[in-house]
Amino acid sequence: MEQGTHLGDEDAALKWLRGTIDHADEVGVGSGRYGPHWYTPGTHEVCENGHAKPLDGPCGHSYCVGQQATVDARTEGFYVTVRDRAKVGFLLGPYATHDEARGEVGRARDEVLSRDPFGASFWSFGTVKATAKPGRELKPGKLNDVIGLTAGE
Repeated sequence: MEQGTHLGDEDAALKWLRGTIDHADEVGVGSGRYGPHWYTPGTHEVCENGHAKPLDGPCGHSYCVGQQATVDARTEGFYVTVRDRAKVGFLLGPYATHDEARGEVGRARDEVLSRDPFGASFWSFGTVKATAKPGRELKPGKLNDVIGLTAGE
């Protein structure tokens, strides 16, 4: 298949392009749905993650909105995690924001590597958002007390 043949002939490609431009204008730059290249220069700015946003306004892209949202750390929160194939361990948390948890990944990884340098070198470290079961609260991460880190520290 040649490049671009998925759009059909030239008329179909132009129809798709016009429709996309019309939709980008309809939902607006604040929606976060389309990249900066879909908007007229000077009508928007680019957020720190590369998404188009209104001039002096917040980014509406779902990733940026999720980063700005805070949660009730008793029932919803973010953890630093370790993964070994299908097993996942909640190391640190819960944190109220994803940025807080993400900022602790290196410290948690260093501690785990110091305890098991061979095994841990094959594991993945990252973050996850968790929600407690109804009527329950989230538990602290396994390393919170061990290395003296607590959520929100």
